[in-house]
Amino acid sequence: MFGTIALIQSKTFWGALVALIAAILQGVGLPDIAKTLLDPSFLSALLNLVTAIGAMVAILGRVVATAQIGSILPKKS
Repeated sequence: MFGTIALIQSKTFWGALVALIAAILQGVGLPDIAKTLLDPSFLSALLNLVTAIGAMVAILGRVVATAQIGSILPKKS
């Protein structure tokens, strides 16, 4: 690893955040709440896909990482 980056610059962080949000929306029953707009089974499948993609981005982000995560926000120059 070479140097550090801010948390919000990390692919791992963003991938995990997307997966977490999609999982929470699935858990609170968004497909049932939004059934007037979209088919619940379609929305459920879409949220599952987004969760999987977010998780893959998080894993890939750590595999290809060249820097450690340091602070939360980038340092001002």
